[in-house]
Amino acid sequence: MDELWGSIMNADGAPISYTPRDHIEMMGEVTEPIAAILAARPWTLVRFRQRALITCDAPVTPVPYEECDPFMGVGLATARFVLYPMSSRTGLVMRDPLIGSGPNDDLDVMTKETRSGARDDELVEKPAIKELMNERVAEHAVNNIYHHPDDSLFVPQAFR
Repeated sequence: MDELWGSIMNADGAPISYTPRDHIEMMGEVTEPIAAILAARPWTLVRFRQRALITCDAPVTPVPYEECDPFMGVGLATARFVLYPMSSRTGLVMRDPLIGSGPNDDLDVMTKETRSGARDDELVEKPAIKELMNERVAEHAVNNIYHHPDDSLFVPQAFR
């Protein structure tokens, strides 16, 4: 047990060997529940006229609520936002479907509206969203942050 724990705590992590086939099978197994979670969120497509966004090796980024319990995990189902930089000029913000709802709102109606796309929208040139996306995506990177060679200024200072 000590040997296993030591390999997990090693900077390189535990040795796990997966074949490409194993990885593809795992992706298929987890796609359906994740797709349902993402489909239940209203989406905002944010477009920038010029390159503005970075990405990383783990680009689907859950963002917790500010008042979140520090011991509560944050995943796709519990996040306030899920961010996804689709390109250097286009980002997707998936919002919590209950933000802005009241105690008397009909959840069935809200669910139908969300799944139909009626609660989706599009924004252009929102600097605050650019800053939020770049900061959170950089924080969420496992090993690598990616950007156009001319766009190093978009990488938050703490990650340069």
